Amino acid sequence: MTTRKAMPVVAALVAAGLVGTFTAPAPGDAGDGIATSLIDGVRGGQLWDKWWVVTGDPEPVGDHPLYPPAGTQTGSTTWRCKECHGWDYKGVDGAYGSGSHFTGIIGVFGSTLTAEEMFDLIKLDGIPNGHGFGAFMSDDDIDDVVEFVQDYVIDTDSYIDAGVFTGDVAEGRLGYKNFGGFYACAQCHGDDGTEINFGTPGDPVYLEDIATGNPWEFLHKARIGQPGTGMPSWLLNGGTNQEAADVGAYVQGGFPPPAYMGDQACSGCHSGIPEPGFFEGYMNSGHPWKLYQTGGQVPDPATWPFTPVPPLPTVGGTQLEWSDVEFTIGNYFWKTRYIRPDGFIYIGDAGDTTQWNIATQEFVAYHAGEPDKPYNCGRCHTTGYEPEGNQLGLPGLIGTWAEDGVRCEACHGPSEDHVLNAFTGIVPPGGKSCDECHYRDTQFRMPWKSGFMRHHQQSEDFIHSPHASGLKCVSCHNPHKSTVYQLGGLHTECTSCHAGDEDNGFYQVAGMDFLDCKDCHMPYMGKSATASNAFTGDIRGHLFRIMTDPISAADNTYEEGGSTFWNQDETGAAYVTLDYACLGCHMDFDDLTIEEAATFSFKIHDAHPVIVEPACPEDLNGNDQVDFADILVVIGAWGPCGVPCPEDLNDNGQVDFADILVIIGAWGPCP
Repeated sequence: MTTRKAMPVVAALVAAGLVGTFTAPAPGDAGDGIATSLIDGVRGGQLWDKWWVVTGDPEPVGDHPLYPPAGTQTGSTTWRCKECHGWDYKGVDGAYGSGSHFTGIIGVFGSTLTAEEMFDLIKLDGIPNGHGFGAFMSDDDIDDVVEFVQDYVIDTDSYIDAGVFTGDVAEGRLGYKNFGGFYACAQCHGDDGTEINFGTPGDPVYLEDIATGNPWEFLHKARIGQPGTGMPSWLLNGGTNQEAADVGAYVQGGFPPPAYMGDQACSGCHSGIPEPGFFEGYMNSGHPWKLYQTGGQVPDPATWPFTPVPPLPTVGGTQLEWSDVEFTIGNYFWKTRYIRPDGFIYIGDAGDTTQWNIATQEFVAYHAGEPDKPYNCGRCHTTGYEPEGNQLGLPGLIGTWAEDGVRCEACHGPSEDHVLNAFTGIVPPGGKSCDECHYRDTQFRMPWKSGFMRHHQQSEDFIHSPHASGLKCVSCHNPHKSTVYQLGGLHTECTSCHAGDEDNGFYQVAGMDFLDCKDCHMPYMGKSATASNAFTGDIRGHLFRIMTDPISAADNTYEEGGSTFWNQDETGAAYVTLDYACLGCHMDFDDLTIEEAATFSFKIHDAHPVIVEPACPEDLNGNDQVDFADILVVIGAWGPCGVPCPEDLNDNGQVDFADILVIIGAWGPCP
């Protein structure tokens, strides 16, 4: 019997990718934080798999002398330890007790042989059942196989039950992706395990096939690694046998995504992270309330953040009760609709009014008299939507979902991994982006109907605007806060980028300095529920550029496939017409024509600069009185005048006694 080697070639294993840089307390420390016995055992496990690949020897030819006639394998396969003793190490008493790998040979699990007896059995051929590997493998190689069998062979029944991994799928997903770890299975095998084909191009075999068809092989190679490939060993990278089985459960289960946990799981940490009141701000935005289940119960008066419990419509001559309503749609700023107990939307008979408009506090018709209208809006109005099936088994609810309304995970993705490992840097995988829901036309044309852009088509607008090339929705919007209720939903102003200069009056216009940029450049040219007049709806446009030609909205559209769309030029650019930009306001207090608006709007910021002239310029201290206090302001600024210089009242470039004379001349109460 030889003496076991004192230390493995650690550097070579590191270079081969078999050893990571972790600390694993164990006997026989090799000096780099990795136990000598573990390294030897892992190498022994790879020799067990295919020893000639590990040693660099030629692949053996012919059948091993001890391979029984009852076996069906031939050639080098018969020289692999696993071929007779099994991936589960139990031989005839395990998975190889039948089938194409049956040999009738016992396994090594539970062996009572001493290390010396096992070494001799593997090396020698002149003893009963001697394997004779001494002619091919060094003593160090055989030592490593012995180390593997005695210390690193496991009872696979603890991790695999009747061919099914008994592991934690969520933990396995983390192991497979190994967020922030030494290596990730997904880096080589891909997110779905199909990046490496173990079969042939015509008959592919992927990772899931191995995990399902031979879970014992999967577990062995996950723990030990794949000889000759540089595939890392789970054990050498600080993992446990159970964690390897967890990975097996994840792969065997078909790489299931993380589960949806619900926004209440988010609220625990995010009530004050990343800022105080964060979760409350999100709950005060419109997204969570797109769909709300009443379950036939009268809603609590505090259910919605800014609107009271809505009234119920009369349908087919019958006044609805809350017991007739399973869900409400909306009831946040614009409108409310109602869903029947069978999942269909209440539309009523011809002449019925079933949509509640919040701004005008009135019911209006919604598809009245048409066939039953299912609720097929879940793709954008719910969280974790799947198009198959019917939510709650209700025929009118098309698809299924994890949570009603647009909740945290609708945009951030299922949060199970993040919730279970919140402080490890693991973030949700990401869900829908803004433009996956805030659009209406799959070709990103801009639908226009009855004088207004259709609602929820902000992305179509934006992609045809000058901002599309450099900005995203979140460049200006905070999706966690309300925009319509002015609760921080806009975190960037137009002037943050478009400050202007003196030549264009800083984009202000004489007599119009009370307006904001978006009043003209983002007018309410869309309609969700109500319109104030012919050119003012309740949804702001996102085109930004204004067309200064005298072309009306109705003349800036085209027909295609029975629908009406807003014009775009040959470059894809689209413009706000002057009836929305100007007439929406001017039609209420004067008779400005679109031709007059075109004349005034041409180079409006250059041709009509703002004139900053306070009503009482001599009232320098702002007390609505021209008095001695204003003289003190002049004296305090005495001397040559810079620009601007409000104290230079006679415009001579100097703050001097002449300015005091102007004040004395205007002495008294301020007009």
